[in-house]
Amino acid sequence: MDQTLSIRVLLPAIEEAAQLARSYYRHHDRLGTEVKWDQSVVTAADRAIEALLRQAIAQHFPGCNLVGEEDKPDYDPSRPYTFIIDPIDGTMPFVNDTPSWAICIGVLDRACTPVAGILCAPAWDSLYLADFDPASPALLNDRPLPRVTQAPSIDSDTTLLVDSKLFRTHYLHGFTGRCRGFGSIALQICLVAQQRGYAMAHSDKLYAWDIAAAHAIAHRVGLTMRYIDGTPLDYAAFLPDKLTLNSVVTGHPAILDAICPKIMPLPPELSAIKS
Repeated sequence: MDQTLSIRVLLPAIEEAAQLARSYYRHHDRLGTEVKWDQSVVTAADRAIEALLRQAIAQHFPGCNLVGEEDKPDYDPSRPYTFIIDPIDGTMPFVNDTPSWAICIGVLDRACTPVAGILCAPAWDSLYLADFDPASPALLNDRPLPRVTQAPSIDSDTTLLVDSKLFRTHYLHGFTGRCRGFGSIALQICLVAQQRGYAMAHSDKLYAWDIAAAHAIAHRVGLTMRYIDGTPLDYAAFLPDKLTLNSVVTGHPAILDAICPKIMPLPPELSAIKS
C-alpha cells in the first residue's frame, strides 16, 4: 500500500455533497423522484451527488475503478482500487423526510478487501471514516472508535438492526431481544460498529454500494461481515452491479454464530414473498 494514500482528500467533496443533499432534503418540489427498473427509488439528489463524488475521486485517485448506484460502472478488476459510491443510502427515508440516510464511499483493493470508507449522515451530524492505513482507528466525528474486545451478552435487552423485508419471509426463533430498522443499511452497520447497544445488523440481498463503506469501518473495529449462512463475503462474485448471493450480517463472530441460526424461514403459507 502507498503510505501516502488518504481518503481524507475526499472530505471537502463529502461536505459539498452533504450540503447538496440538505438542499434537497424535505424540499419535495426539487426531488424529482422516480421509480427505477428494480422498484427502488431515485431522486435528482442521488444523481447530482454521485456526479460530484465521481469527479472528486477521478481527480484525486486517477486510474482507479468507479462503481456507483446511479451511473454505469467503470470497472476493471486488474486496477489497484475500486471506489464504490452510494450517493444516498436510504433513499426512501430521504424522500419521506426522516433522517436515517447517508452518503457513502467505500474502497476495495485489488483483492476485493475493504480498505477504506467514509459514511456521512448529515441529518444525524455523524461522519464515520476508516482510512487506508490499516493501523489507523475507525473514527466517528474525528474521535476513534474502540476496537471490539469481547462479544456483548445476549439477553432481553439485545437489539438487532434488521432489513425491513426480514419479517416478510423469516421469524426469530427463541430470541427474546428487540429488532429495529432505521432505513440506511450502511448506517445501521456503523451503529453496530459504534458498540453503543446494537449487537448485529442484518440485510437482505443487496449491492456492493450498500455496504462497502460501512464494511471498511466495521472491519477496522474488529467486527465481521459475512453471509447469514456463515459463508465469507466475496465482492468479486457480485461486482460491479450484481446482488449479493444471500442475506448479509455484521457483528462480533460469536454474536453471529449465536443469532443467525435463530433466523428461521416462515412456512410458505405465511410468507409475504412467494418464490
